Amino acid sequence: MTKKTKKVRVGLVELHVSPPAGAPRDKFAALARTVLAERAARARSVSRVLRHVQTQRLDVLLFPGWTLAGEALPKSVLSACGDRVVVLEGVGAATGKSTARYPWTTYVVWRGAVVAKARQLLATAAEVDEETARRLAEELASSRTFVHPTLGRTGLLVCGEPNVVREHAPSTLPELDTILNPAHTPSVLPAMQRKRARLAARGALFTTANTYDGWAPREGRPHAASRRAAEWFRRGVRGARPDPVELAPDARLSIVEL
Repeated sequence: MTKKTKKVRVGLVELHVSPPAGAPRDKFAALARTVLAERAARARSVSRVLRHVQTQRLDVLLFPGWTLAGEALPKSVLSACGDRVVVLEGVGAATGKSTARYPWTTYVVWRGAVVAKARQLLATAAEVDEETARRLAEELASSRTFVHPTLGRTGLLVCGEPNVVREHAPSTLPELDTILNPAHTPSVLPAMQRKRARLAARGALFTTANTYDGWAPREGRPHAASRRAAEWFRRGVRGARPDPVELAPDARLSIVEL
């Protein structure tokens, strides 16, 4: 990271989702549908985190994907962000059966204004092609990036977009001091761990996701639960996971200080 005059305190938020019995087997559809169905409860949890005493002195507050139901951020949320850098995502109602038809937009808010935003371009390594990689690099050089006095040049990658990094090949992305990488669900894949570490080779990368209970879909085997999501990487190495603090029954906070 660039030379800093003070330490950076980053809060990684895990929001918990409890899909009902009979939810789709596809975890992305099940979680997005549950967030949309529980719009009011989700909004209360996010508001509680934003206003909690534990989050007031943070430099960065990173929420998981599908933070709120509705693509546009409410004015009350913008005002509650204060002077912190806050990453949130709004998910809209489905327009079809496919998970990809749940539209979502990810925002970076700083001092009450949106300074970067993005629509996710890819989720898996199989979706990476020359055109997508070029477009992502262009967005990271413009609408997805801002300069912060402590974080340095900071960019936004959404969920599986680190897959644009080809192992054993030069990266096509611009160099960044800090990468904020909110995700929808946790990834324990070794390849994703390596790609995130590589992206943090000269700085830091922070990521978190929704945790969730297991559920029994209408068809197929029960889906297993996921309990941990917050992670961070610095100078190519994954950092130790800090012990999370319970802010609400469905919200936990892990604080990283660098």
